[in-house]
Amino acid sequence: MKKLITLLIIFLLAIQIFAQNNSYLNLGIGIPVIRGNSNQSSDNYPISSLPTISIEKPIEVDLLNIGYFTISPGLGYFSLKESGSFGGMGGRGSKNLNHRSLNGFIKLIQKHKFNQGKQTQWYFGAVSGVHFFTQTTGSASNYSMFYPQANWTKSDIKESAHDFFHSFYYGIIAGIEPNLGENSRIKPAMEFKLLPAFVSVNEKRVHGFEILVLFGFNTKKKSYPN
Repeated sequence: MKKLITLLIIFLLAIQIFAQNNSYLNLGIGIPVIRGNSNQSSDNYPISSLPTISIEKPIEVDLLNIGYFTISPGLGYFSLKESGSFGGMGGRGSKNLNHRSLNGFIKLIQKHKFNQGKQTQWYFGAVSGVHFFTQTTGSASNYSMFYPQANWTKSDIKESAHDFFHSFYYGIIAGIEPNLGENSRIKPAMEFKLLPAFVSVNEKRVHGFEILVLFGFNTKKKSYPN
């Protein structure tokens, strides 16, 4: 039910896209960082990541006459790798897993320009998302040397990554956007996200961070006077 409600909200917002004056479409490439991913022990493995990819449509709205905000529904892709090995008295083991997620999100931000003119804009806000599709693939092995016999097991894994990503994620956003003018074909921005309790490692939720570079492309054809 929660996923259905979130999908409905994103769908309703997307319907309004063509009624807005904002003609930019944002493409994002980011690097996520998982807190404590270098803390390796007998049951904890470092987590590395491939670049994230996202696409979003900014929609400018006036909320309750308190100011203009930007609502950005979008789609994103995460790919995190959990791998490593351990050894000690009685055995050793290794793990090599890839966790992937296709997710939808909504960002709400407000931009601030501290000086007049075409100076750089700062923006702050929040993000909330839902994982539509998740998958974990890879392998895990374990070797134990307990009397009277040794035991070695290896398993191939292909399953939902629900226990790793959960259903929802949320966070806060801070970003910087150079103001290149309304007629600019490209609007670059750099964004930082803090994602509390983003993933679970060994049944413990850990925080995530993401540094994101956005490229806003003007999808409206430029008109020329006759």
